Amino acid sequence: MSDGALDNLRVLDVSQGIAGPYCGRLFAGMGAEVIKVEPPGVGDVSRKAGPFPDGGADPDSGGRFLYLNAGKKSVTLDLEADAGRDVLRRLAANSDVLIESFPLGAMDGMGLGMDALQAANPMMVLTSVTFFGRDGPYSGFRGEEIVTYALSGAMFISGEPDREPLMSGVPITQFVAGQTAFVATMGALFHVQATGSGQRVEVSVHRAMADLMENHFVGSNLVGRNMVRTGNRHMNHPWGPYPCKDGYVAVICGPPSNWPAVAEFIDPRLGDPRFATVADRVKPENRDAIDAILRPWLMERTKEEICRLGQEHGLAFGYMATPEDVVNSAQLDFRGYFVELEHPKAGPFRSPGGPFQMVETPWQNAMAPLLGEHNAEVLGGVLGLSRVEIARMEREWTVETRVRGERGIA
Repeated sequence: MSDGALDNLRVLDVSQGIAGPYCGRLFAGMGAEVIKVEPPGVGDVSRKAGPFPDGGADPDSGGRFLYLNAGKKSVTLDLEADAGRDVLRRLAANSDVLIESFPLGAMDGMGLGMDALQAANPMMVLTSVTFFGRDGPYSGFRGEEIVTYALSGAMFISGEPDREPLMSGVPITQFVAGQTAFVATMGALFHVQATGSGQRVEVSVHRAMADLMENHFVGSNLVGRNMVRTGNRHMNHPWGPYPCKDGYVAVICGPPSNWPAVAEFIDPRLGDPRFATVADRVKPENRDAIDAILRPWLMERTKEEICRLGQEHGLAFGYMATPEDVVNSAQLDFRGYFVELEHPKAGPFRSPGGPFQMVETPWQNAMAPLLGEHNAEVLGGVLGLSRVEIARMEREWTVETRVRGERGIA
């Protein structure tokens, strides 16, 4: 086995937030050398996000940063300074990809736009992640997770029909954009192999999430009306979450041919002819009658017991796993998803691995870096800067960053 599928790539991750750093995480997990470029003294904004062990606030031990930046190398560069921008251009000349998420025009304003980067490296792929794209009527809008979830159409179909719409429990639009950025960047790298020419990859969080709305847009066009929120209701019944003795279970009584199995192990009364077909079971009066039989049975049993019984009878039952359940999942543990890591600041913890498995080039599990941990390795090893030069820049940039912060600039 080789070390990683992408171990011949060097990626500069100048992005912040979630989408860009998650794209970089996927590159790192597949073996690429990912250099996380951070502002001196303060680092990526996610270093402040937590959660932090023991109620602290150490920027090297925040949970979000540890996840999004696993396996990367941290280099501190002051991109407000000419010297810092010059170093980034020199790094770009020796890299394959640069991921950024600056506001529109910021990269060009710093002399780090596509033209400048391609002058240093014609094969450079510049992946720009923004909330709404580089042009269009929304291009200047500020973005947040709830905004892109709402404007993508996803919120319109989330929640109960007679209640307010709901947002997702995780920043899904940004993780979707991060995955999209990774796939698109890989496509651009194949183009580099074929032509020797780099290009800009533009990823909009708004557009990436809208692309996941599957049949809702097409359906609206075909039938001439909007899809509606259905909450936990389904075209079959029972089908959805139900409370049980120690939480919630997903009761999936389909396909229709499996209905006899439900009556067999839950209650013979469910075999009543009035419940025989899907059309029968979704009638309001029959929904209530089925639930009156089902709910007491569920409340007498645990979620794992119900899940096991359903699966044994060929039904796709599941249960609502808590975060603790997921971390201790026998399935994920067997498949090697979680790995034990020892971080110098956060201590030992179980870290998520990759979202997929590659047999010959396995996912690379590694810790997230300390702020500026790899300055000497990268600036010295890649650019040939001396220890004296690196130390001088670190001192100057840390002071400048602190002064700008005090003036409200940083």
